[in-house]
Amino acid sequence: MNTEILKKDYLNGMSIKELKEKYNFKGDGTLYYYLKKLGISNRGKQIHYENPFIKQSPERDYWLGWIFSDGCIFKSRVNAHVYLACLDYDILMKFKEFCGDRAKLNKFQYTTPVSKETKTMYKVVINSVELVEWFKNKFNTVGKKASTLNPNIEMNWDLLRGTLDGDGCFKKGVVLVSNSKAWIDKVATFYDSFNIHYTIVKDSAYRISIYKKEDIRRVYHYLYDNTNLYLARKKIDLMGLAKEESLEK
Repeated sequence: MNTEILKKDYLNGMSIKELKEKYNFKGDGTLYYYLKKLGISNRGKQIHYENPFIKQSPERDYWLGWIFSDGCIFKSRVNAHVYLACLDYDILMKFKEFCGDRAKLNKFQYTTPVSKETKTMYKVVINSVELVEWFKNKFNTVGKKASTLNPNIEMNWDLLRGTLDGDGCFKKGVVLVSNSKAWIDKVATFYDSFNIHYTIVKDSAYRISIYKKEDIRRVYHYLYDNTNLYLARKKIDLMGLAKEESLEK
């Protein structure tokens, strides 16, 4: 075992659980024994994370929207992390770059629920108690946030683009699905401010949808003009849905 790599992993924010799995430690005691030998004796030490989410920017808002809709913010007694998972490697590399050196890229196999097809998915994880606490204190988002999501943040098109890239669908309209009524209501209020027509239905979840072609074309431009940060396959879907030659710039 390379103890210097162990030390680097710990200081980079790898959780105790992940360290135990990587180095085949059966219990916490053995791990802490090696950490102590490496000069790390404070078990409760919190490694500072340079949080890029604090400063408002279009990029920050895009990633927040995706985290709110389809990300994970998790904390337990031995682990705390924020992550995004996706089939698309390129977009997650942009997220990793935004989050800094503490962000780690992993891949895993995922079986689709309908076709039972096995695909490779990618996940970017930031192990940081400090970051999880920041999300909790700033936006009250931690744990099972699906039905309680209602972050104290003003909706904008960057935030909405990230939200749609997480939980949106552009197959038949501009559709966003959420278990949180408060989050759907926030999106509806935002649409109202642009006089965009929509419908809201509740079945297994809340669903806010735009079907009017004129509104779909407007939404396309609001979402994608003057930005290069988006999930490419969803932009292609919306471009085809709008069926407007002028969209192909």
